[in-house]
Amino acid sequence: MIKNKKGESFKYKGRTFTVGDVVYANDQSDYEGLFGYIKEIRTGADKDTENDTPDIYCEFIAPIIPCYIAKIEERFSKLYATPKKLEELALDEVIMAPDMLLLDSEIVSLQEGESVFCVTEDWAYHGDSELKSTVFRSLPDAQIYMLRCLAVEIMENNPPFNRRGEEGIVEDSSEMFFEIYQDGDYNECHFTIQIEKKDIFGKKAV
Repeated sequence: MIKNKKGESFKYKGRTFTVGDVVYANDQSDYEGLFGYIKEIRTGADKDTENDTPDIYCEFIAPIIPCYIAKIEERFSKLYATPKKLEELALDEVIMAPDMLLLDSEIVSLQEGESVFCVTEDWAYHGDSELKSTVFRSLPDAQIYMLRCLAVEIMENNPPFNRRGEEGIVEDSSEMFFEIYQDGDYNECHFTIQIEKKDIFGKKAV
């Protein structure tokens, strides 16, 4: 069986995998840390592998934060025993097993608790703007969510991501922060996302 039309789903061990949905490569995969989307699902005689599980074909989005790029390059350099750059990796048709993927619906935010990690997104372009925060129990979960947001912005080719590399487009980043904006016109064209450790009442934790 082959499912390759957007919206087609396949259930496996209580989880539903849907063509077109956003997914995250977890620590069971060499592609850990990458977000992408499901392109195709194959089972039975239509599979390309001999695994007992379905073949889930994913297209992953190349990360844009340098420290995360370095992690991916280091992992694949060790895997192949030779230096590897991100642009050398084939990310457009990666076969994954279900247990290698975290579904977008499984990235759960926290609504109450004491020590939390707050992910704040702030963007403006084409006269629209938004400022919102999402709260998580752990730093790894918050970082996964941050990478998910960036992957979606790139997939949707939103400004100013669609102008990366152009003159006047500035980027800054760390493991806890990413910012891209139009130099001299920040208020009209920017995207910022950052992680802060706080308590539930909004006060920064020490």
